[in-house]
Amino acid sequence: MSKMLGRFLGLFYFCVLLAGCASVVPVQTAEQQVLARVQARWDILLAKDLDKAYEFLSPAARSTMSKDVYKLRVNPIFWRGAKAKSATCREEVCDVKVELNVMVLANLPVDQMIEEKWIFDQGQWWFVYQG
Repeated sequence: MSKMLGRFLGLFYFCVLLAGCASVVPVQTAEQQVLARVQARWDILLAKDLDKAYEFLSPAARSTMSKDVYKLRVNPIFWRGAKAKSATCREEVCDVKVELNVMVLANLPVDQMIEEKWIFDQGQWWFVYQG
């Protein structure tokens, strides 16, 4: 009987170990986290949802600029696509490169690389508005 109990307990612990390993979420680097956040913001901007885009601004920016003022300053009419390309992070600041596709004269699409600054504050990455 104790041999059977030992096998049962061994099998039980093995299953618990497997379940624990299966639930481990891979840790993302700061660069991966911020690139996901940057892309999410640009997807929202391309959808012309400036209310949601405002929520990506750093807490400091939101404390000094109202949503209405932000919406007057940002004009997504010429943006056609955006891809977060790379991030270089040091401590709580990331410099991010975004490939932005814009429509210019006579409906001519042009790709340009822009740089953004993002900061980590209050447990989240935020866009530093410099406009």
